[in-house]
Amino acid sequence: IMPYNSTFFPNMLEHYDQDIAAVKMKVLSAEAFVPECTDHTRVLRPCRELCERVLSDCSRDMLTFGISWPSELQCDR
Repeated sequence: IMPYNSTFFPNMLEHYDQDIAAVKMKVLSAEAFVPECTDHTRVLRPCRELCERVLSDCSRDMLTFGISWPSELQCDR
């Protein structure tokens, strides 16, 4: 949760609304940090394809702003 309640669009990444900003990232982060459990014994991790797609989609902007991909979201896990 952000410590503010207002923002502006288009933002620095040229997103014109919140829907464009991070649809796939929301799914990936939810699956990584709040994973589904099955039969109380198995944790379902995000699929590699989704992780690689989000990394690919975000890499240009991450380089622009000097942001590193979080170690918790490494796609080979």
